Amino acid sequence: MLFRSRASVTANAADDPGAAGGGIKVAAGTWAVIRDSAIVSGNSAGVGDGGGIAVVGRVSVIGTAEVRENTSAGRGGGVWLKGPSGELDLLSSALIVQNQGFGGGGGLGYESSTTPSLGPCGIAIAGNSPNNCESF
Repeated sequence: MLFRSRASVTANAADDPGAAGGGIKVAAGTWAVIRDSAIVSGNSAGVGDGGGIAVVGRVSVIGTAEVRENTSAGRGGGVWLKGPSGELDLLSSALIVQNQGFGGGGGLGYESSTTPSLGPCGIAIAGNSPNNCESF
């Protein structure tokens, strides 16, 4: 999947029991790229993890892409990274801001068997509640 050039994934919900990924769910063995001013915002996982994005496969957030103002009842208000196959690359000026994860990991929640890759330039994971980044 490729989301780019001002693409928007907004106001979606995953509300079924056990559902994850209010905006985008990246399944095992697949790869999603979110780039060039794409925005994932205002999504929710009402009973699960990953309000904006739930990652079991691989996701790359590149350029001026934003994951903001998403919520989850579980972990990872912005992004939930599930291991051991989940991979997340944050590159360039990517933003994960103003998300809320009621189970922890407001911006980014990830299982301890995974390791998010944070690129060298201008990454911002900030202003999330209850915290910006948390391992479970």
